[in-house]
Amino acid sequence: MRGKVQVILNPISGRGLALRVLPELQAGLKKLGCETDVYQTRQTGDGKRVVEALDPLPDIVLAMGGDGTVNEVVNGLVGKDAALTIFPTGTSNVFCRETGLKSDVQTLLDVFANGQVLSVDVGQADERFFLSLAVRELTAMRTGPIHMINYTGPILRTLFRYSFDPIRIEVDGQLLTDDACGAVISNTAAYGGPMSFTPNASITDGLFDVVAFQRRSRWHMVKFAWGGLMRSAQRLRDVKFIQGREVRVTADADDIPVQVDGDNAGRLPKTFRLIAGAIRVLLPKQR
Repeated sequence: MRGKVQVILNPISGRGLALRVLPELQAGLKKLGCETDVYQTRQTGDGKRVVEALDPLPDIVLAMGGDGTVNEVVNGLVGKDAALTIFPTGTSNVFCRETGLKSDVQTLLDVFANGQVLSVDVGQADERFFLSLAVRELTAMRTGPIHMINYTGPILRTLFRYSFDPIRIEVDGQLLTDDACGAVISNTAAYGGPMSFTPNASITDGLFDVVAFQRRSRWHMVKFAWGGLMRSAQRLRDVKFIQGREVRVTADADDIPVQVDGDNAGRLPKTFRLIAGAIRVLLPKQR
């Protein structure tokens, strides 16, 4: 795919991986007939601000970073004609795991040369868009680079101090439960690392996959986590599953946190809406 490529690069994510591979990537894109312009993010929100200010729009916006950087770019790009593609450098990279985008220069160059542009569904949490998923947040927010193994300690500690305040979930106007301890509202099959609570979710079916966890005990949280690892959580007795386009999540407690695409998205209550085909994404060609 030829044309103008705007690179939005997080220089910290992946311990500077994007900066290290940038010269090789630019040289390869030049051979493919692509002209690149690079912006390095400096603070939270830069990705969205830069994309919103692009005039004229490039053919492709390339996000080089983790889920947070990608989410910022998506929030600036929804509703625009430019296509998104991603060089993942973060810890989880949920959307990239789903679609075959990898932190490998030759793989991305092949996507530019032989890939396909697909219209992909996007979720919206109040005014914020997201590609992958929204969850009731279980772990404290972190700052700086992190490896997958670093999640183990916080998750285990959380199981012993977690607040099990009940939450109410309505899907397309119908009550799913008023007594859940947690929920995953997902546009993708992947969750993070090897875990998956919604293994049949699709980025093009126009529907969220919604999973609600019913029991409020530490043992049940361990069981739900194991179900995610085994990709079998939907078969557990204390789990409710449904698909839908709009999800309303509320609670009597006013301090229940939410995350979207791995980043803090405030507190409940929240309304989540699925917008079908809201963004164009350059992806590996499906075989």
